[in-house]
Amino acid sequence: GQEWSKMRKVSAQIFNRKNFNSMMQDVFIQKAEVLRRFLERKFVPETASNCDAYAVDIQACFFNFTFDSIMRIFFGEDTNTAEGQKNTYGQAFDDANAASRTHGVDSIAPFMIFTTFLPWPFGGKNGGLARAIYDLLSPQHRQLRRCTKILDREANRLVKNCLEDPKFSERKDLLALFLQAKFSSEFVKQMVLHLIIAGRDTTACLLSWMVYELTKNQDVQKRLHEEIMQKLPPGKAMDWKNLSPSEMPYLNGVIYEALRIWPPVPFDLKMAFEDDVLPGGWKVPKFASVAFIPYNMGRDPERYPEPLHFRPERWIPFNAPPQHEFPVFQAGPRICLGMDMAIFEAKTATVELLRHCRFEMVPGQEITYGDKITMDMKSNGKEQFLVYVKPW
Repeated sequence: GQEWSKMRKVSAQIFNRKNFNSMMQDVFIQKAEVLRRFLERKFVPETASNCDAYAVDIQACFFNFTFDSIMRIFFGEDTNTAEGQKNTYGQAFDDANAASRTHGVDSIAPFMIFTTFLPWPFGGKNGGLARAIYDLLSPQHRQLRRCTKILDREANRLVKNCLEDPKFSERKDLLALFLQAKFSSEFVKQMVLHLIIAGRDTTACLLSWMVYELTKNQDVQKRLHEEIMQKLPPGKAMDWKNLSPSEMPYLNGVIYEALRIWPPVPFDLKMAFEDDVLPGGWKVPKFASVAFIPYNMGRDPERYPEPLHFRPERWIPFNAPPQHEFPVFQAGPRICLGMDMAIFEAKTATVELLRHCRFEMVPGQEITYGDKITMDMKSNGKEQFLVYVKPW
C-alpha cells in the first residue's frame, strides 16, 4: 500500500552509491577486521597441535559480525558483539523466533480442536477462551512474551536515543531517515525488527553455509585463497571495484554458488491482490497465496547439472541470473534493496578472513538447517557450526 511505497522510497536513500562509498564500505571493512583479529587472537593455534582447543562456532561469529555492521549502518549505534560484548537484542530476537515457531507448531492440533468442537466463547473463531488459557499455560508462549518485552525495550531505546541526538537532523542512518520522514515511532519499532532479519540473519546464513562448503571442498578454499592473495593480499584496501565479478571472478562464483544451494530464505509466500495468471497458464484468484521455493529452484538439475556439487565455475564468466529464476533476493518491485550491500558485505568478510586463515570442519557433526525464519545451520541438534581456524 501507500505506507509500504513510502517506506521503500525512504529506505532507498541509504542504498545509493554515494552513501555506500562514504559509509557502508568502511563499516564492513572495519567490522571484518575486528572479526578476523578476534579469531586469530582466540582460536588460531601457534602450531598444528592441540587443535581441539581452538574449535569455534563460526556461525555465531558471523551473526555477531553482521549484527555489528547493521547496527552502525541502520541505527547509527556502534556495538562490538564480535569481540564478546553482550548482544541483548540479538539473543532476545533469536529466542523469540524459536519460541514462536515451537509454539506455533505445537498449537496446530489444539487450535483445530478449539475452533471445530467448542462453541463460542469457549472456542469457535480464533480459539476463544480455550486458546487464551492454552497460551497462558504454554512455556513457549511465556518465553515469547518475555522476549517481546526485551525487543520492545531495546527498540524504544534506539528510537529515543535517535530522537534525542543533537545531530538528529544531520543523521543519515536508516532509523533517522524513517523518523525524519515522520513515520510513527510504533511503525519504526516494527521496522527495526524487519531490518534485523534482513540485515543480520540473511548475510550471516550465507557466510555460514559458504564456510561449510569451503570446509567440505578444500580445493575450492585453496583456489579462493590463491585468488585473494594474488589480487587483494593483506594490506591492499578493498572497495566496490576490486571486489567486482570481473576483478574477483572466483570469489563471486563462491558467493553465488552458496546462495544457489543454501538460499538464506529458502521458502517464501506472496498473496495476489487481484486475479492473475502465471506464465504457465495457472490461474491465481484474488487473495490466494502462492509459494515459491528458492531452495528447490537452485537444485533443479535441468538448470544446474549436478546441482549438489559445489562448483563456483558455474558463474564464470558472470552473467547476473534473471531475478525470477534466481529469486534469492526476491524479484520485481519487491527486489531486495540491500542485495548489493549484502553481497559486498559477504565478499569483504570472506576476503579479510581467507587472507589470514583457513577453515576445517570439526569432525563428528551432523549438519542440517536450523529453526530460524532464515536458513541457519544446526549441528548435532544445536544451532551452531564448529570449525577449526588455522593459519595458511
